[in-house]
Amino acid sequence: MERRKSRRISTLSESNPATKTLKTLQQVPDTDGVSAQLGLICDGIKQIIETLKVAQQNDKVWGPLKGTLEEHLGTFDDLAKQQPVSTSASASLQTYSKKLQEVVYALILEDDNPWSGHSSLRERIGTFAKKVVGREKVAKRVAECSTGITEAYEGVKRSFSTSTAEQATAVEGDRHHHRSQDEIISAIERWASSPDITSNIFCLSDRPGTGKSAIAKEMAHRWKEQGVLAGYFSFTPENSSGGDFCTHLAKDIASNIVDLKPKIEAALADDTSGAQPLQQRWNKAIVEPLQSLDKDTFFVIDALDACSATDIKELLQLILSAGPEISSEHSVRFLITTQPVDDIVSVLRGNFSVTLTSFAVGSGTV
Repeated sequence: MERRKSRRISTLSESNPATKTLKTLQQVPDTDGVSAQLGLICDGIKQIIETLKVAQQNDKVWGPLKGTLEEHLGTFDDLAKQQPVSTSASASLQTYSKKLQEVVYALILEDDNPWSGHSSLRERIGTFAKKVVGREKVAKRVAECSTGITEAYEGVKRSFSTSTAEQATAVEGDRHHHRSQDEIISAIERWASSPDITSNIFCLSDRPGTGKSAIAKEMAHRWKEQGVLAGYFSFTPENSSGGDFCTHLAKDIASNIVDLKPKIEAALADDTSGAQPLQQRWNKAIVEPLQSLDKDTFFVIDALDACSATDIKELLQLILSAGPEISSEHSVRFLITTQPVDDIVSVLRGNFSVTLTSFAVGSGTV
C-alpha cells in the first residue's frame, strides 16, 4: 500500500489540487503558533470541500465526509478568531492534520478519483461515479478516514477546552503582575509633561498582544487633539523600510502642521525616486522643516520591530539624535513601541535620553 501511495503521489503535478492540499497540511507541524496552525488546517479543509462540491453525482460517497468537514471548518474558524496563544493544543492539531492528509491519500489511491490526474475535474467525477466497484471501495475507505478524523476533531476540542482554562488562569495571574494600559498611559503623560527635555524618548517594549499599538494610537490621538503631535507612523510588512518611514512620517507632519507643508513637500519632490540615502531624506524632509517650529512636539512610532533589518540601526541613531538637532529650547519627544528585539533594546538600554519600560511590574520607570 505504501509503495502504491508513493508511486501515485510522485506522479502528481504541481498544478494538481491534491498537491496544494497536501503541501498546506504538511506545513502544520513546522508552523509556530496555534493560530497559524489553525489557519493552515482551515485552508486544507476548504480545498477538500471545494473539490467535493463538484462530486454531487456521488453524494453517497462524498456527502457525509463533506458535511463532517464543513462542521469542523466552522469550529476551527471560530477558534482561529479567538487568536489562541497556548501551545498545548498544537499536538492535537498536528494529529488532525495527519488524519486530514489520510483523506487526501485515500482519494488519490483510487483509480478515476477526483484527484487522479485526468484532464477535467468534472469528467473525472462523472467517470468515477459510474464505476460502482471503485465507488464502494472509496466509500469504505472514506468512512474509515471519517472515523479517524472525527476522533482527532474531538481531541482538538478537548485540548482547546483545557488550554482555554489554563489561559484564563494565566490571565488572572497576570493581573497581579502586569500594569494596565491606563497605568502605562499615566506614566507616558508624566514623562511628556516633565521639564527634563533631555529625556526625550519613551520606549514601551513588550511581547505581542499586550496592547502597545492601542496605547500608541491613543497617545497620538490625545496629542493631536492638543495640537502638539508632529507625526505618527506604524511599521507594517508593507511599509517597513527607513525610506517608507521618512516619507509617510513627513507627510503626516505636513498634515498636522500646515505651516511646514511647503518645505516638506519641496523636500519630498526632490526625491521622488527614493534614491536619497536615509540620513539625507530624514534631514531634508523632517529635521530641517521642524527646526523652524517654535513649540514642543511629539512623535509616535509604533511597531518599530517591524522595521527592515537593513535600516533599523541607522534609524535608531537618527531618532536618538533628532531632539537636540531639531531644537535646543523646545521639547521634541518620541513615543516608541516595539517587541523586545535585541537590535533595538540593546541600543536604547542605558541611553540617558531613553525611558525604557514594559507592562511588567518592576520593569522600570512606571
